[in-house]
Amino acid sequence: MSRFPRERFSLNCEICGNEFDVVKSRLGKARFCSNKCRTDSGLLSNIVHKCDSCGDDVKELARHRHQINRNGANKFYCSRECFYAVNLRDKPIGTKRKCSATEYIFVKTSQDKWESEHRLIAESNIGRKLDYDSEPILHIDGRHYNNCEDNLYICRDRSEINTILKSYAIPYPVEGNLSWYK
Repeated sequence: MSRFPRERFSLNCEICGNEFDVVKSRLGKARFCSNKCRTDSGLLSNIVHKCDSCGDDVKELARHRHQINRNGANKFYCSRECFYAVNLRDKPIGTKRKCSATEYIFVKTSQDKWESEHRLIAESNIGRKLDYDSEPILHIDGRHYNNCEDNLYICRDRSEINTILKSYAIPYPVEGNLSWYK
């Protein structure tokens, strides 16, 4: 038992009307009795849409306002995975996209497979498939979107690339070695 007993106050939930208790410091802030009621508070209305990917029901939330009003967009998705499944699946093979977080460029190689462009360039130059774990590729100038042949260095193993990354500054003191493999 606490040495200083807290006085509790009763409030009514704005969504379901159930009574719930709060401490004095939460009096002006508490509005909902549960996380479910807080989530339901974002509902604009009882409008239900179908997910454009999987067909599940999607309740229209306040965060969908920008989807509805922007350029007449009216597509709804139940999850981020469904959004990407539709938007990346519809791209034609050979389409390139740049990852904003890592700056790597990816190329669509089949209906549901994206591969990094620098690995495809290296593999086409040496004439064989590279092992992902034992043959990492280093971008010499540090820019992952620069996939010129002279900027790519195939390392012997993970320890070599780690040594280069930890020991040297950009640009790294190695030369492109794709021509060595020919």
